[in-house]
Amino acid sequence: MSTYMLISCGTSVLTNGVDAVTRDHCSRLANERELDPEDGNWLDRHREATSRRLQTGGWTQARRQSAELNSLAAFFPTPPRNSGRPDHLVLLHTDTELGRAAAQILKDWLDAQGYEARLHTTPGLATRSLEEFQASLSELVRWAWEELPGYREAGFRIVFNLTGGFKGVLGFLQVLATLMADETIYLFEGSEELLRIPRLPVKMAVEETVRQHLDTFRRMGVLGSVPAERCAGLPETLYFTHEGRAGLTPWGEMVWNQARERLYREFLPSPLTHRVVYQDAFRKTAEALAPNQLYTLNRNLDLLNRFIEEPEGPNLRALRFKKLKLPTEDGCTHEFYASSEGAAPRCYCSIRQDILVVERLGRHL
Repeated sequence: MSTYMLISCGTSVLTNGVDAVTRDHCSRLANERELDPEDGNWLDRHREATSRRLQTGGWTQARRQSAELNSLAAFFPTPPRNSGRPDHLVLLHTDTELGRAAAQILKDWLDAQGYEARLHTTPGLATRSLEEFQASLSELVRWAWEELPGYREAGFRIVFNLTGGFKGVLGFLQVLATLMADETIYLFEGSEELLRIPRLPVKMAVEETVRQHLDTFRRMGVLGSVPAERCAGLPETLYFTHEGRAGLTPWGEMVWNQARERLYREFLPSPLTHRVVYQDAFRKTAEALAPNQLYTLNRNLDLLNRFIEEPEGPNLRALRFKKLKLPTEDGCTHEFYASSEGAAPRCYCSIRQDILVVERLGRHL
């Protein structure tokens, strides 16, 4: 089975085996999103020197230089598999110049060894601002719930490698791993033997809270925020308030995404905006769908509601909302994706006085 590995990246590759002055310089730059020209030039030189040392030193030097590469060597056979579907590595780094530089060094080295690797971060993933950091973790949860299920469905084993990285991110990823990863691995400094933690049968016991306040959670999860007074009665760990509005905390994002996995398979919630209306024919057909199809439809309807509320925003790729070349016999003028499978993959709709009316489900024309 191929592996999808999310690797939390720190900066050990830039600080191991260097003198105290270089370590101190890296420490000073660790939390900076942008560098002045002098520090930027210094980091470029240090990155290039580190990369050359790695490229010429083989696995022995790589394991000594980088905590992340040390754990990879303990997990994967070397060299990487040369037949079948390749493993996929995602290097999660902080939203800083130093974090990006360290992750790029690792990616370049992994590419040279024949691995498939890419970089990822979310805006604000650093500890210079608690507000930015919280928002960044929420975005990380949204990204993970979009990214990982597709790989699992394609037959990948999901592994979180939490050997490297910063404490604030690692603690959060450990909680996320209990919900989304098949296995979590660590490699302690100086060791070559992995600590492996299999997926635990964990479920957040808050589904009933989400069910009782579904509209509020949906509005925060899909549209971004609600008036703060709507959150009365919700656990305070699940939302934050700012200037009279409330949004989901990173923990709230986890709760919402897990509960949505079940609830969206059970029924068709009402529209989130008065500018969208579901006709009875559409509701009847939708509610008869298989659970997985209904889940996909509900996710796409969320995208539709957000798209209608943000007309200047992008036409989201997963939605494929577009105008038909010619109206249908029953007057539908637009379509969007309901699902990628089954007998009813399109939603057909019309626009009446700035109201989008979802008329019916049907096959692609």
